[in-house]
Amino acid sequence: NRDGALFPISYYYLARLYELKGDLILAEESFARAAMAYKTKNNSVLLDLSRVRERRGDFKGALAAIEEYVAAMEQQGLKPSWADESLSVLR
Repeated sequence: NRDGALFPISYYYLARLYELKGDLILAEESFARAAMAYKTKNNSVLLDLSRVRERRGDFKGALAAIEEYVAAMEQQGLKPSWADESLSVLR
């Protein structure tokens, strides 16, 4: 937590470790911190956050993360081809 502000990528790697260990609650928290730290620089963290939320059964949270990712990509003119299908599955 203390070093996260200096090295926000640490949140991402910590989340990956938690996810691999099966601790999805801590993985979700760490991915959420990484997403906040990289808000405009690396939107792909939102995909990881969505995946973990979906695995936890939080489909509304997973949908919110995917919607945020797709909106950010659309602003860059880079809407993914799979976006509509993934959004409809979560809805």
